[in-house]
Amino acid sequence: MKNFRITLVHLPDRNHLVSEIIYNGVQWAEISQKNGKLVIQFYSHPKHEYWEFSCEDALKILEQAKNRLLKKTSGERSLFPECPNDPEKANRLGEKLIEEILSHPQAIVYPNRFDGKDIFEPSGKGARYDSNENFMGFLQARGTKS
Repeated sequence: MKNFRITLVHLPDRNHLVSEIIYNGVQWAEISQKNGKLVIQFYSHPKHEYWEFSCEDALKILEQAKNRLLKKTSGERSLFPECPNDPEKANRLGEKLIEEILSHPQAIVYPNRFDGKDIFEPSGKGARYDSNENFMGFLQARGTKS
């Protein structure tokens, strides 16, 4: 279980929060909600024909990812401050948050499914970048290691 990581993210190509399941730095699956129902998507292994884990570990991490997603969507508080309505203030806040995440001495970098990187500081605040190092959005980790 130590090689799994669960991250809750708002992705630009999704309308709702997603629970990503990463194994050894590679995305294995994601759980999301569509029309009020939980949906799971599994990803192909980038280097091997298939994934292989113990059944117990796979079921346990799927259950944890599902529970974290349901907890978050039922009103759990965000780590980030509320975004101001004024675009100038929102930009300044975003820049400040990015600076805090990127400059934190204990920040951890993980590869993501966009061939870019996700960067988290210890509190769980994170930022996502694509393969061209373009900022994609903020992330909030929940239990960064399972």
